[in-house]
Amino acid sequence: MSNRRLSPEARKENRNTVRKSLGTVQGVSTLKIVLLYSVLGLILNWVLPTLILGVRPQIPKDQAEFWVQRLLW
Repeated sequence: MSNRRLSPEARKENRNTVRKSLGTVQGVSTLKIVLLYSVLGLILNWVLPTLILGVRPQIPKDQAEFWVQRLLW
């Protein structure tokens, strides 16, 4: 993107383009996928340390959380 300032008309056109893109089937599908993976990541980040501690109770909780982060990223 260039460093020059956009005119008010160009800014309004950009906003309308974003609104239109979310109104398409592809835009809605992309939004659903992003939200689904966000929620899935939150749930796994909450559940996996507990599962790891259940399988290997001798490791500290901090280390279990570290391995979860390594798995998810």
